[in-house]
Amino acid sequence: MAHTTCPLQRRRSNRFSDYGPDSIEPDTYDNGYRILIDKDNLTAGLQEPTFSKYIIKKPSREEYETLVYDFWWDAIYVPKCLWRDELPFAKYMFENVLRYSFLQRIVEWYIGLHNDWSVNTGICGKRFKRYLDAETWLEFESTFAGSDLEENWRAFFNTINFFRKLAKQIGTSLGYGYPVQLDEEVMQYCLSIRKTTVE
Repeated sequence: MAHTTCPLQRRRSNRFSDYGPDSIEPDTYDNGYRILIDKDNLTAGLQEPTFSKYIIKKPSREEYETLVYDFWWDAIYVPKCLWRDELPFAKYMFENVLRYSFLQRIVEWYIGLHNDWSVNTGICGKRFKRYLDAETWLEFESTFAGSDLEENWRAFFNTINFFRKLAKQIGTSLGYGYPVQLDEEVMQYCLSIRKTTVE
């Protein structure tokens, strides 16, 4: 009987020895590491982790204002696409752009603000639930939707309301201005598009 090998078993894994300590960026293992076996002493030059690279940092005024303005300018694409029944582009703008470019950052800053800028929420916010109170977590959960258009409309408005709430709190705490007029104008525009879909 012939022996077959799963293609995954033949694939070579990325090993530390393929790179060597000199070719690794200093921050690569700053979140910590554990050496299990190092017969050839390849890890001798690795720096000790400081656990500080991924700590949420307080935004500057410019970072905060740029992110908030950009969120509102990009938000208008989601209702336009939902109105046109263009779900793939609506989901791209909603999930990739609004969520991961803007909302995630605001949630991180909110958590940082309430934890003395000393925590790491992990990649893509995997530890958000650990740092948000139950009510705020439920608000965050309400920003997610599947493929149903109505569900996406609800999640979209939940997202912009949640974003506004956190962004205003951060801005007030840090002494940064919040673009109230832009918020109101974009919100009215989005609501006017929504109104045409239910008439």
